[in-house]
Amino acid sequence: DIIDLAVTLSEDRSRSDLDNIHQLGEGWVGEETLGISLYCALKYQNDFSAGIIAAVNHKGDSDSTGAVTGNILGALLGYNAIDDQWKEDLELSDVILEIADDLCHGCQISEYSHYRDEDWEKKYIYMRRPVRQQPFVFFWKENEENGYLSNWYRCKFTVDDFEYLHVEQYMMA
Repeated sequence: DIIDLAVTLSEDRSRSDLDNIHQLGEGWVGEETLGISLYCALKYQNDFSAGIIAAVNHKGDSDSTGAVTGNILGALLGYNAIDDQWKEDLELSDVILEIADDLCHGCQISEYSHYRDEDWEKKYIYMRRPVRQQPFVFFWKENEENGYLSNWYRCKFTVDDFEYLHVEQYMMA
C-alpha cells in the first residue's frame, strides 16, 4: 500500500528524496500525489520549506504534490512556521488569510440553531464580497513590470469592443 510505503521511505535516510519520491510514483493520480505528499510531510515535519522543496523537485505532477504537501505541513505547523519567502507577494493573500481565519474560528450557523451571522452569510452564503478592481493586475504583484495578467483576479479590460471582467472570462470566450 502506497501510504505504508511513504511512511517507510520517510524514515529511510540512506536514499535521496528524488529516489524515494520516484518509487512512490510521479503524482499524476491521486494515490501517488497523496503518497508523495505524505512522504515529504513526514520526512520534513518540522521544516515547511524543506518539505515543499522536496515535494516540487521531481519529474511528475509537482504542482499538485507541492500543493497537497503545503496543505498538510501548513495545517500541522501553522502559519507562523511558514517562511516569509512563501508568504511575500502571494496573490490574494488577504482573501486567503480571511477565509483561513473564518474557518479557524468557525461560524455557529446551523440548520438546527437560530444563530445568525450577517457578515458570514454575506461572504459565504450569498457570496457578496467587496471587490477591489485594478486596471491591470499581474500574477505576482499588482504593479509588476513585464508580468503576466492574473486569470483569477478581477480586472476589467476591453478586446474588440467587448468588456471582460477578468482574463479567465476572456480565455473561455
